[in-house]
Amino acid sequence: LNRGEGGQNVIGPELFEPLGVIRTEELLQARRLDGGQQMFTNVMDYGFSKTRAEATRIWGEQPTLGEMVRAIRTFRPLVIISRFSGTPADGHGQHQLAGYLTPLAYKAAADPNQFPEQIKEGLLPWQAKKLYMGQGFTAPAGEKVSVTVDTGHFDPLIGRSYAEIASEGRSQHKTQEMGTIERRGDQFSGEKLLDSKVKTSSPENDIFEGIDTSITGIAKITDDNEAGLGDKLAALQATAKKALDEYNAYSPEKIVPVLATGVTQAREAKDAAQDPYAKALIAEKEQEFAHALQLAAGVVVDALSDTDTIVAGDSTGVSVKVFGKAAAVKNVTLNMPSGWNVEAASEPKPAGNSFFFRAEKADAASYFKMTAASNASPTQPYWLEKPRHNFTFDWSSADAVKNAPFQHKLVTASVTMTIGGVDITAVQPVEYRFADDIRGELRRDLNVVPLVTVAPDTNLLIVPSSSKEQKQRVVVSVTNQAPRDTKGSVSLALPAGWKATPASAEFDLAKKDEKTAVVFDVSVPAGAKVGKYDVTVNAKVGGNVYDQSMQEIAYPHIQTHRRYTTATIATEVLDLKVAPVRVGYIMGSGDAVPAAIKRLGIPVTMLEEKDLATGDLSRFDTIVVGVRASQVRPDFVANNGRLLDFVRKGGTLIVQYQQNQIIQYNMLPFAA
Repeated sequence: LNRGEGGQNVIGPELFEPLGVIRTEELLQARRLDGGQQMFTNVMDYGFSKTRAEATRIWGEQPTLGEMVRAIRTFRPLVIISRFSGTPADGHGQHQLAGYLTPLAYKAAADPNQFPEQIKEGLLPWQAKKLYMGQGFTAPAGEKVSVTVDTGHFDPLIGRSYAEIASEGRSQHKTQEMGTIERRGDQFSGEKLLDSKVKTSSPENDIFEGIDTSITGIAKITDDNEAGLGDKLAALQATAKKALDEYNAYSPEKIVPVLATGVTQAREAKDAAQDPYAKALIAEKEQEFAHALQLAAGVVVDALSDTDTIVAGDSTGVSVKVFGKAAAVKNVTLNMPSGWNVEAASEPKPAGNSFFFRAEKADAASYFKMTAASNASPTQPYWLEKPRHNFTFDWSSADAVKNAPFQHKLVTASVTMTIGGVDITAVQPVEYRFADDIRGELRRDLNVVPLVTVAPDTNLLIVPSSSKEQKQRVVVSVTNQAPRDTKGSVSLALPAGWKATPASAEFDLAKKDEKTAVVFDVSVPAGAKVGKYDVTVNAKVGGNVYDQSMQEIAYPHIQTHRRYTTATIATEVLDLKVAPVRVGYIMGSGDAVPAAIKRLGIPVTMLEEKDLATGDLSRFDTIVVGVRASQVRPDFVANNGRLLDFVRKGGTLIVQYQQNQIIQYNMLPFAA
């Protein structure tokens, strides 16, 4: 339902929306291992809750149900398994709502009167054949299940069990510290059948029992009784079996003629089908046969850009190469956003020679000069393009691909080629490839970025109300995102009566990623009324104004993403009186609390290992412990006794969110 924005982050400072971006990528890493397709609704994880009623109040039952129905109608599952029961046994209130809504979504997806706006958009009702509820980790003793699945079954083809893959997938959730052992041997999962549209035995042998999941079953699943369709599907099924029977891992090219026949048969069956879902399912088979044909022939398509970021109106070179002599390339095109242009280009000269690195030798290659539209918008996750409403994202943007993890790739290359006597089209995202000295080859998606980005050193100013004029210092950084010299000026848009010194400052940035900093002294007039004010950073280049901050979300285990927000400093004039306390801070996995305390005018000392072990703690009135410090600060654990002595002598100790380590290490001041 959500992307986990309300969780913790043990690998960096990102929280809320940026954390949701990272956790989406971590889910995709897990899906690359297990082969699943990840989908979402548009609700945001608001943090821990205890009741379903709270989750319903914050998200809304009908809107959330509607997005679940959209996902079901889009994916068209034969079987749905609910992870949760919809009762307090699920624990988290969001889990309870997910379990409660799943049976409702199962029924609503098949009802054309439910969410008819989706029908108008082109989706059709879809009836899944079965609905199960998972037994969960702690099933009640003696609870009967309809089918038991041995997820620990060893698969000789992949050399592993599915439970091992699942554990490896769980370990991809690095922000949540979910690394786990990949256990071998029998691992059983029980599923309880809640509803079925097909006949089954009791107990069942398999969750697909009673459902024909073969290619020939497509007609029955979709109720498409068009004359001749059954025969065409049967022929396609026979071809699939023949390809499998004749496959030789040492000579995969031997089944190229069989797979080419399958492509042709799939197209004939698709044309014969009348039901739109039947056509869609057969189209999937066509794509699978075409992909298998390309793999068996040993053909690889690669599309590379000269850069990973492009400014609106700028150009970049793109090369599309085909490796594999079995393919006869017929046509190469670039699929680009509206307003972009492309023209043929000559092969670029090699960037240099090295004894160890030789030029690639493609069997076919095309080269292009691609120019971004002058009004191209910066690339960011589609659900973040518009402000959210409370804890629901607005994904009504034109390029939103609802329920998908991320938007479609910005630019792709389509290569039409003949393999085994049939034409197929391979689509490859245009990427930027580079070598990291430590990690080797890395690839990044092509993204549009602003010409310049601006960033204040803080997004919040606290100003005590006063009868005198006050000054606040604001430091603004300006970064050049273009691969050329960029000149302009930066200034602050201030509330009426407020002034900044200097009023504006010039900048001249010679190359990409070069940045500079400008210091402004903001004068808050005497007697400024208590209230909220906005201070916005503006950079001017030519006749254009740039007021966006860019947050780059980049880690070794995920694709790089960027999030843009208006560079506004929320300024609050408060009737504020603060006690002159001295604060020490033990940073945990990362948070912004020390900066928040400093904004109140209270000095903060960051405490390191030597401070906790031998330092004079009595010089502080209050010591604050950061999030998850018991997990990431062994010195905090080791010196917990000194901190408790600090409290016994009159000090105040504030401990923020910790996990169970604080109990395991017996760190609580009183018995739990």
